Amino acid sequence: MLKICIFPQVMVFLTILVAIIYLVKFLPKNMSSEGLKLTFLDLETLGHLSLRRVQIGEETWCLYPNHEIIEKGAVVADPVTREIVSGGEFEIKISPTGVGETLMDPETEKITHYLARKRAGEWAKAVSLQEGMRKLLEFSAQFGKLVLGNQNFFFDWSFMIVARAVCGITEAQWGKYFHYGMFDTRSMAIQELWVPGMPFNPSDYSVRQDLLCQTLGIPPEPVPHTALNGAKTAFMVWKKLTELKEKRLA
Repeated sequence: MLKICIFPQVMVFLTILVAIIYLVKFLPKNMSSEGLKLTFLDLETLGHLSLRRVQIGEETWCLYPNHEIIEKGAVVADPVTREIVSGGEFEIKISPTGVGETLMDPETEKITHYLARKRAGEWAKAVSLQEGMRKLLEFSAQFGKLVLGNQNFFFDWSFMIVARAVCGITEAQWGKYFHYGMFDTRSMAIQELWVPGMPFNPSDYSVRQDLLCQTLGIPPEPVPHTALNGAKTAFMVWKKLTELKEKRLA
């Protein structure tokens, strides 16, 4: 009877070869070998409510923009190198409408110092919301399709949805620049840092209260808060969480 002997080294080689063939054949065709870059998009606004309900008839109500966007900041990072890419910083001031300023939240003003900064001339070259959206898309187009996220991105995204509607940007148009999937560094922090069975306090994962920055050992976000600084801080949170995950999985 013929016996075939296969050395362990040959078995390892064959196993790796079969795995490579399987991946090449069955890996989803829409997965890029380079992957997509991450965009940390931060907004500064006149308050926390993106919409307000206004009665226009006895039984008729309409939704209108409420607290408007006053600043956008973004950084684009490569998830492989974990660094901000060359030319990957964006910042623009948005000029709110007169109505928008009358609705400004006093508590938000304590964080952004918008009125004082405006008096000092920081908004002298501010653009309209439409122009600000156009410039954001123009900036993003340099890097291919991007994945959007930020610290507590649910807040920023609630305003971006309204801005898209106001500016008439369709889902198809938006999809040329950004992947439909998004990420949130606050949720990532909870997943990585919260210990099951321990009390859960959302404030422990807040950048605004500096608790998360202290936990991760990164600099707190400067005051007054600006959109670009917010985006950079979110990037640092993501980078530190990625390092912690890498150590945990090693």
